Amino acid sequence: METKTNRSHRRSVEPMRTQGAAANAAAFESGASRYLPFRTSPRIFAAMAIAVTGLIFFAGNCAVGPDYEPPVVELPQTWGWKKASPADNLDPGQWWKIFNDPDLNTLQELTIASSPDLRMAVARLDQVRALAGLSTSQYWPTINANAQ
Repeated sequence: METKTNRSHRRSVEPMRTQGAAANAAAFESGASRYLPFRTSPRIFAAMAIAVTGLIFFAGNCAVGPDYEPPVVELPQTWGWKKASPADNLDPGQWWKIFNDPDLNTLQELTIASSPDLRMAVARLDQVRALAGLSTSQYWPTINANAQ
């Protein structure tokens, strides 16, 4: 059982909700909505459409003033291009040494030392495949035998 509240937005929708399908059908045929229990007049709609169109038209024709001068932007006559000059004295694999940060160097050395090589990666792949085989073995029948 629904309780009525003092909130105005619930009060306006409440009669339509409790009356059922007949009230909804009557509201639909009259042009009213379930949430807006009044009919929108075509004259009001046309007047609003003309007003909005007029506002858009007049807002687009606004001018800044009769003495407006656009700002002058100075552009170079030619656009220059500078070739990249790589730092050949640095090893391209040790990019972090550019920053001269001892903490960053230490962290990079730790990551390189603890990084798995190819053999460790293959061993982990074999381990995962074995675990996958164990998890799918439960789908196969099992045979048990006891000797007495």
